[in-house]
Parts: sequence; C-alpha cells; structure tokens
Amino acid sequence: MHALIEQNHQWLGRSRPRGPDTFKFHRHDARPATAIDPFPPHGNRSFGSNRMRLSIKRITIAFAALMALAIAGVLTTWIIGYPGGMQPGYNATDRDARLTQVAREAVPVIQAIDRYYSGHGQCPRSTESGVADLRKDLPEGLVAALRGDKIEFRDAKAATGWLYYSTDAEPTVCQLWRKLGWDPALVWLRRGDQTRWIFVPGDGSDEKMIDLDIGG
Repeated sequence: MHALIEQNHQWLGRSRPRGPDTFKFHRHDARPATAIDPFPPHGNRSFGSNRMRLSIKRITIAFAALMALAIAGVLTTWIIGYPGGMQPGYNATDRDARLTQVAREAVPVIQAIDRYYSGHGQCPRSTESGVADLRKDLPEGLVAALRGDKIEFRDAKAATGWLYYSTDAEPTVCQLWRKLGWDPALVWLRRGDQTRWIFVPGDGSDEKMIDLDIGG
C-alpha cells in the first residue's frame, strides 16, 4: 500500500503544472498569431500620412493660384494702369495705336460737329439747342445729353463717354475729350478751321499734341 501511494505521488509530481517561471512570454507571443489587431502598427500612421500629403498638395495648389492672380494683377497694373486707367507718364506718340483706338470712338461725334461748323461757321453750343442740333447727325445707339455746361456723348454699351464744351465767348473754338484714367485725358480741339489731338497727362506736366489722323 505504501508503495502504491509512493507511485501515485511520483505520477502526480510528473503531471503537476509547472510554476509561473516555467513559461517565458515574449511580446510577440502575447496574442495568438491568428488574432486580428484592431490597431495595426502602421495602419493609422499610413492613413494619416496620406491625408497630410493631400492637405499639403491642396495648400500648394491654392497658393500657386493666388500667386498667379497676384502676378496677373501686377502685369495688368503695369500695362494699363489698373485700377486708375492710363498713367500720366504714358508716352503718347504720333499714330499711337492705343490712343488711335480710343479716338475712333469719337469719330461720329466729330463728324456731327464738323457738319454743324461747315453749315454755321461756328461750333455748336453746349446747350439744349446744341444737343438737339448734334443729335440729328448721330448714329443710332449714340446718346447725347446735357451735363451742366457740357454735352456728354456715350454709346449705349460704353462705360465711359466723351464730353463736349463750347462757349459764346469763343464761338469758333470747341473741344471734345475723354478721360483715360484718374488724371490723363485725350482731347480733340477745334480752333477755327484747324483741328488737333492733344494728350493731357493731368498731373501738371506739359500737354502733348499728337497726330492720330482721325477727325483732325
């Protein structure tokens, strides 16, 4: 009996669970190999990096677009003097292409003034009667209206019109002009039988007579 008990003790000793120091758990053994890790080591980091790269790309594109608009604005200012229009320092020359294009707008008005002058030997007055006399020779769509002591001629689609002035003190002298910006203006002047185009800087510097071969 004693021998049997001793054998049982030996068998129990061999099958008894080992102590806690028997198994050494390594970090990669902490979960079964088949377990699904809800937070993979690089998954979120990769997603965040992609979003960051996309954001940087969008910011870069937006910045490039703003720079393009800024450069375009600078070029526009340099070329045409925006937002004040043509600059006083504009170098007006004979047969100036840009000023010739502006002057062509006034051709119908100049023709009406010339016809009146040929028939009456003087310029039409800048009065209601003068408006009525000139209006008869104007093409359709060109509106004439009295503005104080001046007559404004404006095409229905134009943003800027031409102003005309003449006085009883000098009946053979009249002038028609259009603003080109805050300061400069292009002037058509009749003095008797002579007509001329003048570029007026408007900043106190000298006026300049130019030849545009249009209406004078």
